Amino acid sequence: MVNTELMRPRAVILLSRALVAMAVALGTVVAILIPGHSARAATASPLLFGENLDLQPGSASTDFFLSNPALRAGLVNAGVHILRMPVRGSSPSTPGIANEPELNQALQLTKSLGLVPLVILRNPNDGASQGSAALLADDTRAVDDVLAVFGSTPVYYEFANETDLAGSGFASSSLYVSQWNAVVPHLKAIASPGSQFIGPVSYQYDPAYLQAFLTGANPQPDAISWHTYTCNDTNDSEATCLGNIDHWTTNFDAARTLMTNTIGRQLPIWDTEWNYTPVIDTKNSAKSTDTAFLKQWTTKAIQTLAADGIAASLHYNVQNSLPLVNGDGSFAAEGVAFNAEYTTLIGPGSPPSTSPSGSASSPTSPPSSPPSTSQSSPSSPPSTPTSSTPSAGGPRYSFEDGTLQGWTSTGGVSSLVNSTDVPAQDGTHELEAVFASATSSDQPYIHTNPLHGPTAGQTLSAYVYVPTTTTTTVTAKLYVQDSGYAWHQGAGVVISQRGAWVKLSLTPSGYSGSAIQVGLQFLESSPSGTPSTIFLDSVDWS
Repeated sequence: MVNTELMRPRAVILLSRALVAMAVALGTVVAILIPGHSARAATASPLLFGENLDLQPGSASTDFFLSNPALRAGLVNAGVHILRMPVRGSSPSTPGIANEPELNQALQLTKSLGLVPLVILRNPNDGASQGSAALLADDTRAVDDVLAVFGSTPVYYEFANETDLAGSGFASSSLYVSQWNAVVPHLKAIASPGSQFIGPVSYQYDPAYLQAFLTGANPQPDAISWHTYTCNDTNDSEATCLGNIDHWTTNFDAARTLMTNTIGRQLPIWDTEWNYTPVIDTKNSAKSTDTAFLKQWTTKAIQTLAADGIAASLHYNVQNSLPLVNGDGSFAAEGVAFNAEYTTLIGPGSPPSTSPSGSASSPTSPPSSPPSTSQSSPSSPPSTPTSSTPSAGGPRYSFEDGTLQGWTSTGGVSSLVNSTDVPAQDGTHELEAVFASATSSDQPYIHTNPLHGPTAGQTLSAYVYVPTTTTTTVTAKLYVQDSGYAWHQGAGVVISQRGAWVKLSLTPSGYSGSAIQVGLQFLESSPSGTPSTIFLDSVDWS
């Protein structure tokens, strides 16, 4: 577990907990068969392949990542796409950023490698005697540091780290929520458009803490996160460490149900620290040197995360005794399995982007370029179906009631609202989405789960409108997900017309029953990372 303040003594925590929820469908679509998952398939996001950095204050010349070019090259070769980096104070309650030089160097290296940063912001106890002023000042400074390197490119932020864990960094759920509400609105206002803020970053799946956070958070998080370790290295057997991975799905499903019951929708789930144990015991256990076990455990962990639709996940960590990459850039045991799964799920050297065609993938989230990426992805089971009965003579979704009609967003969509800003294709209302693509593989989408979606052979149609104020190149495509969790999508269409409605259509085939999800996925380029607007209206099938 990354302690974003001091390296506290790491409690040996036995976690038979779970996780699961993928939200960024990006990359190659493959079927993954895992015991207990029947034949559920998964569309893996490149953000599933991440690593945690250390970045202790004063460590610029000794930090494994900062000081070793061979190790950095090895991480890229292994398939790492996202790096998690802490903003550290000298203690959880002491104001200031103690590792700012290391943080800035890590940001610059991350950009030069073509990777994405996930920045851990300060603990809610930061300068607590000053209310939220010190925390706001430190987090604002951290966001400014990110902006100085990444500019308008959307990035990811976690609000603190493991504040539900007893110790010097503990913060009650009420303190966490109050500090989130005081600080995050300001940070979202200054961060690059499309950047995402994630919480509550608990040390394990903690439903009470999560529910309190979701109930009180304003604004709502863009995703939720927690950490997963499966055993005590000293006392548990290898079989126990492997077997406890099976519990992850239970917690992921429970979290999805909790989100639906609490806020009426399911957010992407991020697993921002994972390994078989948070602390190794080299004196009493040989597991950390058992290469067969390490490969087997890592393979099963990644396959489970992918099959359960996790939006992003990050191995822990770059600098401990369970690394992905050795100092010379070669793969360590866990790195061998990590790279093998990356090659299987994403493809050797394939860009994190285009590839999920109409093959099987996981529930509730579309493929991306074919599903490409971003940071959100399927959930399982799909969210609550919405009524899609057409009004007399009208399309199923025309948004004339002034609501979203059950539509929601996944990925880098900063705004999704019912609008009357442009002449509607049908009636007076349409759906307006503001989005940004961080890279060519970042393809957010908007979607809904109809009660009775299109059947194979029916034609799904929709109209899109790109206003003249949007100067980027916008590509859009329709998709459906069938009851077997397979994706079917149309070709991407460059919307070259401005200020006019353009019709898109898709006639899926090869499945029985009704589709459980329909949606529109889009990409902006030339340049990427700039907020773009697209309108949707008159969604129907026949």
